[in-house]
Parts: sequence; C-alpha cells; structure tokens
Amino acid sequence: MQTYKNSLLDYGILALTAFLFLLVFSYGTSPFFIDNFGISDSAIFLLIGKGITAGHIPYVDLFDHKGPVMFFIQALGWWIWPNRFGNFLVQWLFMGVNLVLIFKMGRLFLEKKCCWVPVAFFLLILAATFEGGNLTEEYSLPLLFLPLYLALKYFKLEPLGKAKHPPLYALVYGICFTLIVFIRLNNSVFIGAIVLVVMIQLLANQSFRNFFDNVLTFLSGSFFVGSLVAIYFLVNHALGDMIYGTFLFNLKYAEGMSGISTPAEFVKFSYGITPVIFSFSMGVYYLLKKAGKEIGWLLISGSLITFFRCY
Repeated sequence: MQTYKNSLLDYGILALTAFLFLLVFSYGTSPFFIDNFGISDSAIFLLIGKGITAGHIPYVDLFDHKGPVMFFIQALGWWIWPNRFGNFLVQWLFMGVNLVLIFKMGRLFLEKKCCWVPVAFFLLILAATFEGGNLTEEYSLPLLFLPLYLALKYFKLEPLGKAKHPPLYALVYGICFTLIVFIRLNNSVFIGAIVLVVMIQLLANQSFRNFFDNVLTFLSGSFFVGSLVAIYFLVNHALGDMIYGTFLFNLKYAEGMSGISTPAEFVKFSYGITPVIFSFSMGVYYLLKKAGKEIGWLLISGSLITFFRCY
C-alpha cells in the first residue's frame, strides 16, 4: 500500500511539473499568453483543427503538409474546450505521459531517487527547443517513448534468459509507428530501429514462432490505425488529397530544405541533439559490458538514425 501511495505521489509530481512547464513554455496555447498563437506552424495546426470541428476537410478545404493525426489531435482540443485551452489540456496529457515514461525508463536502470535526473535533463533540453509548443515533435514523443520503454524492459530480461518478446509489445509498436507516420513521417524512424533490433535478436535466437507472432501483431496494429485514417478520407472523398499532402508533397518539400548555414544554427543544433549523443554513449557502454548488448545496439542504431533524420 505504501509503494502504491508513493507511486501516486510521484505521478502527481510529474503531472504538476508537466502542467507548470507548459504554462510557461507553451506560449502558443498557455492561458498565460492569451493573444499569442505561437510560431506559424502551431497557428496553422490550430486553424485546421478548428476547421475540422466546423466540418471542413483537411487537405481539401484547409491545407498543410503534416499528417492528418496531427490535425485530429488539434480538433480534439477544440472539441474539449474552444479558444486553445482544450489544446493546452491535450498537451498536458501528452507531456505528462512523456515524463512518466522517462521516469519509468529510469527505474529500469537507476535507483528511484536518481530517476528525477533524466526528467530534469529532458525538460532542460525541451525548454530550449520547444518554440512555443503545439508542434509535431511534441505529440510524437510519447508515441516514441512508449515503444522504447517496452523494448528496454524486454531486453533487461534477456540476459536472465527469460525473454520472449511479447506480441502485445509489437502491437503497440505498430500502432505508435503508424500514428507517428500520420503526424510527421520522419519522426517515426526511431521505432524502425527498435523493430529492427528486436527482429534480429529473435532470428539470432531462432525464436521463429515468436518472430512471426510479433510480425503479425505489428502489422495488425499498423493496419488498424491506417484503416481508420483511410476510412475517414474515403468517406469524405479526399484520400488522394491526404496521400499527396502527407507523403508526396513532403518529398518535394524536403528537396528544398537547406542544412546548417550559420554558427547560431550550429549551436542550437548541437544543443538539441545532446540526448542523441547521450543515448549513443550509453549504447557503447552496454556494448562493452558482458550483458546488455541488445540494449547497446538498440541505443546506438536509434541514435544514429535519429541523428541523420535531424540533420
């Protein structure tokens, strides 16, 4: 009972921390900044979300090249409470989940009192890169952290000879992966690294039945989310518009993007990828240990693919 009460207290502190962080840094939606709608991306997302609640169809009546799940999240906020406060509440839910998952990942490797360090580290990095909030990265993070937590939890059991990758985890990977694909495609690459490492480990252990069970559940989760999105746009005669806006237009958009061109941009980029460098370093550490090599490969591959995605 005492452990349960302590856990509730921890989660309560994390929820309060998430609320206060957003109150100060999410000026695109925070009640503290009534007349500020954040940078242009956030303002456009809010506009499209509001338009959905008024019956407009994304990519047909209102256009942006992010995925439709991002706009559905915005519409949910407007439906809960208009004038941005509902969007603030949705952000609070996502940010709270972020902090809880970071705390729980810390518990896999650290004593409880030390688990507040990665939470503080995360918030320090986020404070400098948040740009007013309500952006695609913010809503992608809990969908990345959940598969990462499950994979790390699984690989922690592997050195003990108890690991048999639960197909339910793969179902979660598939759902989260496809949700992120329909938020912003290139945000999903880290889950690809998780899936790759798990697949290689299962094949190396000749766990063929477990491998195929996980493939099936991953595809089932992905198909479930993709079907819901497709049905919405098919019903509204806009499937082709959604595919163009989410995927084809982004290929053209990516071709026109430039890299780092000023010292200030380099400093900001270097600060922003600090978690990637830390993750890569921890991956090397686990590779050099006798146990935990799967965790090492997971962190290294995820860090590298995330770095090149950022660059």
